[in-house]
Amino acid sequence: MKTTMVRYRTSGAHADANQALVRAVFDDLRASAPQGLRYASYRLADGVTFVHIATHDASQKSPL
Repeated sequence: MKTTMVRYRTSGAHADANQALVRAVFDDLRASAPQGLRYASYRLADGVTFVHIATHDASQKSPL
């Protein structure tokens, strides 16, 4: 298994738009249901920091 974590900060003016984009990604993932992918995203308490964690089978190309 390979796990990747990405943490980033948006400006306050763009945080809600970023969250909407994250939801769209999850909608796409739900629809396509890629095998062996575990994906989570968090918006931290400061409201502008986001963390994404993806885990997939390292012997296969990442479905992301």
